[in-house]
Amino acid sequence: MVVLERNISDLERAKFIDDPDLGETVKTLSKIANADALYSVKPLVRVINVPFADTEVAQVLSNKTKRFLIRVRDYTSALKIAFVVNESSTNFIGIPRGCSFSEEAISFTGTLYFQTNKASQIVEILEWSTP
Repeated sequence: MVVLERNISDLERAKFIDDPDLGETVKTLSKIANADALYSVKPLVRVINVPFADTEVAQVLSNKTKRFLIRVRDYTSALKIAFVVNESSTNFIGIPRGCSFSEEAISFTGTLYFQTNKASQIVEILEWSTP
């Protein structure tokens, strides 16, 4: 899988790479142009106050979210994430203190459910979606 950054110069666009899927050298121009269309120019920044420990909070993401990152601002609190209501304490992804969770190359429309193990926390979400 080729990971592409948004800020690519015209000279870099003309470079060749070895494409493992095709087994031959191909120009990256069309791939980069297509990848650019997947993400908005700037991510949407969401800052969510979580007043109580071990209490589920819901955040609806934008339609057709292509990429997101979530973390707790205070690096001493853990985070639990779920994609189904009322499952952030039973069927969840655990994010250890000081870590973040991200997904990319997705097409997600829905809600994230999460909780922290400490009260009075701030959860940050960066979200990229189609324009």
